[in-house]
This record gives sequence, C-alpha cells and structure tokens, in this order.
Amino acid sequence: MNDNVYLYSVNAGTPPQLALDHLAAIPVAGLFKGSYTAFAVLTFGDATYVAGYAKADGNLDFYRFSEGAPWLDYAAGTTVGAGWDQIDFLSLANTPYALLYRSDNGNFVFVSVTERLDAGSRYAYSRRHAPAATKGFSMVKPFVLGGGIVIMAYSYDSGAMCMYGLSAVASSPSGVAPLLVRVLEDFTWAKGWTRFAFFQLGAGNFFLKTNVLYPNVNIDHVRDDPATGTSEIATNMDLPDAMQLQIVAPFKRDNGDPHFLAYRGDGATNLYRIHSDCQGWTKLGATNLPVAATTILFPSTTAGQRCLVI
Repeated sequence: MNDNVYLYSVNAGTPPQLALDHLAAIPVAGLFKGSYTAFAVLTFGDATYVAGYAKADGNLDFYRFSEGAPWLDYAAGTTVGAGWDQIDFLSLANTPYALLYRSDNGNFVFVSVTERLDAGSRYAYSRRHAPAATKGFSMVKPFVLGGGIVIMAYSYDSGAMCMYGLSAVASSPSGVAPLLVRVLEDFTWAKGWTRFAFFQLGAGNFFLKTNVLYPNVNIDHVRDDPATGTSEIATNMDLPDAMQLQIVAPFKRDNGDPHFLAYRGDGATNLYRIHSDCQGWTKLGATNLPVAATTILFPSTTAGQRCLVI
C-alpha cells in the first residue's frame, strides 16, 4: 500500500473531456487503523463510507467520506471474522449487508450492518457439489436485477461461472439473517477472464471483462432471466494496454452514463465513456496517478463524483 491515500475530483474539462483534479493526499499512518486487504463503498442513508477489511484479524472498519478535510474520518469498527478474500455491500429489503467470500473453501457469509455500523445477524452459504459449487471463485459480484439480488461468480482458474439468487425469507432463528441463496445456473467459460467492470444501461446489467490467457476484451449483458446466463455484446474490442492494465474501475457521470478508468501499475491512466450500443468507447482523458495502486474507488457525493486511489 502507498504511504498516502489520494483523492481526486472527476471534473469536466473542455467538452467532451474529463479530468481528475487532485484534492488531497491523506497519510495512511494517520488514517487507517488496520492493514487492510480489501475495500468497498457503503452508502447508508445520507452517508457514504469507505470500508476497509483486514484478512488477518477480521476487522471491518468504516470511514465516513465528507466534502472537505479530513475527507475520510473513522466512524466505527466491527469484527466479521478472519480469512475472507473479497468484500462487497448490497441492500435487500432496506437492510444493508456485507457480502464476504473465501475462495479456498467456497464459503459465503452475509452480515447485516446496523445503524451504528456494527455487525448484526449473519447468513452463511456454501455448496460443495455441482451444480454451482462455490469453491475457487476469483470474482464475486452482487447486483440488482428485476427488483431482486443476483450474485455472479467466476473462477479465473477453471472458467466456472455461476449465478445465484439472494432473497429474504419470512423468519429465521435468532442471530441468523432472514436470507436464502438459491442456485440459478452454472456455466463454463474460458479460463483467464479478469478485471470485471460492471455497469448499467437503463435497467440492464452489463460488464466489461479482459482475458489475459487468450487475449480478448468483451462486453457482456446479463440476461433478464439470470438462469439463462449472459449474452456477448461485443468481442475483440480495442482497449489500449489491455494486457498491461492493473485496474479497470467503472463509474457513472451525468445522467448515469457508464464510464470506466483504465490504470496501469506505472500510474498511466485513461478515462473512457462507454457507447450506448456497447460496441466501443470514447477516450475522454489521460493522466498519471500514483504508481502501484491496489484499489480505485468512486464514492459519490452531493458535490459530485470522487476518485479514491489506495
């Protein structure tokens, strides 16, 4: 991790250009309370939080994001258990949950987040056999589809791609979140897909992905019935430095228009707007960000889009 967390504002330049204007460099030593291995953004009511998870000790800390110094301020911390590889947040029936996943044993856990940012009730899920065994995923992503929650998971090493539905149930035992995961379907893709960047057009869910074993860049669409999988919208797309990129991070602008940031480990960064036909993109800007970043987030505020480089 860099010695600083860097904050930028995503601003319009000379139309149609975009620029990342530097706002702050925040020393990690005076900010973070742990050695975090994963980050995610949680929007809870009117507040936006950047959450850091430490795999070694299982702590999950929340930092409130504000429009001015100190920009990120420690709000609360809780414990969700050690050993998780991935973290994300979702909301179901007006309750926020942290989704945590561990690749080596295929365990999922969904932990409700209270108003005080404590860990509440939890629901654990795993599946040891086909269809849709849960072990070995390199990418796990929850999203809203048709008013419900779908979880898409993919394994870089095996090519397995699975869809799961997450729903609420009428009641549950004490301490257990009232949730239920069900298998929708499993599929087999090519191995080697990485750097997934999910975005929406209208009510549709799409994602950009890069294959580094069989060089290719695609945009796919999640079908309205997720049990039928995804449809390839475009393939062999021209993304400069596609094989050298470290991070591809989606963000929205204007009226929800999908964009993404493409970052190389040496700091070279391009900003793109995805065309509405999903057949390509337009480059809107280029800049140099700090080298060796591991995470780039786009927390939104009432003042506009922000870019956080960790």
